[in-house]
Amino acid sequence: MTSDTKIQISPDVLFREIGGESVLAQVEGGEYFGLDEVGTRIWNLLTEGKDVEAIVDAVTAEFEVESTVASADVAALIRDLLRAGLVRQA
Repeated sequence: MTSDTKIQISPDVLFREIGGESVLAQVEGGEYFGLDEVGTRIWNLLTEGKDVEAIVDAVTAEFEVESTVASADVAALIRDLLRAGLVRQA
């Protein structure tokens, strides 16, 4: 995955935000995935079609973390979402 990688949301994913956190559910496989506040923000940026670099920039600015930390966190979450079948590379 590179900084200009785009990620698409799988079409059979349901999303529900509750109090800054969220739950993702894959309709077909029955997989559930919980996201904290940062993960929810990353998910929302993915739904807007942002690439990895733009997401890292937003997380760095909005949550006042080092770029290297944000980059590692974003990459880890995207890998987890890919493994769960909730997103795919565009």
